[in-house]
Amino acid sequence: VAVANLWVAVVCVSIFEVFRRRAPRLYAPKEAQLPGSTPELLHRPHRKPGPPLSWVRPLLALSDEAVLQHAGEDALVYLRFVRMATKIFAAFAPYAFVVLLPINASVFYLSPQTTRDDPQEDDDDMFANTTSAALQSRPKPEAGHSRQPYSTLNTFNRLSMASMPVADTRMWAHCVGVYALTFITAYYLAKECRWYVVLRHRFATRQDEARHRTVLVQRVPVELRTSAKLADYFNKLYPGGQVVGAVACRDSSRLDALVARRDATAARLDRLRERRVRAKLSTSEYGTGAASSGGSSSAAAVAAGGGGPPA
Repeated sequence: VAVANLWVAVVCVSIFEVFRRRAPRLYAPKEAQLPGSTPELLHRPHRKPGPPLSWVRPLLALSDEAVLQHAGEDALVYLRFVRMATKIFAAFAPYAFVVLLPINASVFYLSPQTTRDDPQEDDDDMFANTTSAALQSRPKPEAGHSRQPYSTLNTFNRLSMASMPVADTRMWAHCVGVYALTFITAYYLAKECRWYVVLRHRFATRQDEARHRTVLVQRVPVELRTSAKLADYFNKLYPGGQVVGAVACRDSSRLDALVARRDATAARLDRLRERRVRAKLSTSEYGTGAASSGGSSSAAAVAAGGGGPPA
């Protein structure tokens, strides 16, 4: 498996090196479109590409400030994450290679095991042995049997924890390794989180928009639910003019409901007024038409609705 991965890596890097030289606009578009926008350490004008992998050392020599200036915050955080993962691996690798690897190998190479004549059973064991429950059911060695390992099992299964029998005292080494790896990971995560908080604060303070420097505080006590009292409280916590202002946002759900009912009532009132005006206009037009057709004024008055005195 390791050899196959190594060959794949060699092929991918070789393809990258070939196409990087033939298509610089594809692999370095920022430098091609805006010369001078990338660090001079990586791209120098009118300079021929160096030997293969000549970009690795200058890239590793770039500081965080240079990456932040030329690539942005996202690229810097991604590179820091890869660096953190490398540190975690480097810190745990000595214990893994010096302690865990020999212990796992001792299960197959030093422990007594039975031999089998049926190769099909060996093939089945290659998959069954991936769980410790299957290894628990392995028959115990009898007198006179050799101690050779199963020939069909690959190296990965022989050197992994999957080959460890159940209730074996050697599992304590893996238990210690779990705690050690957890402690190392938590340490580096806390360290990177502290670094990211500083980076985020510096980025936010450079922005002109207020939303980059605004904090939402919930569950405010009743005695502080005014803008003035809230501003005084935070000014005491952060003196020196660090707090620009504070605004108390109230729960206006009931008010919103009343406003919605008021708007609905106002819209209904407007429709009724419109219907009344239309009714008056249609009645007035009918009365005028009746008078102009040669009828008497009393008939027009009756048509106007009421039989009252004529207008």
